[in-house]
Amino acid sequence: MPDALAEDWGFELRRVLTGFKFIGGQIDLLTQAGQGDRYLIGFEESYGYL
Repeated sequence: MPDALAEDWGFELRRVLTGFKFIGGQIDLLTQAGQGDRYLIGFEESYGYL
């Protein structure tokens, strides 16, 4: 489903390993690049959102 949403809405989808530390790592990378406002939502299949 995330793939279909990204394609339909035209946003970037990044896949990382399971765990909030990996999702948070992507947030950190965007923030360090001065693009922290690009982050929308992070989630994992085991029912978690960040």
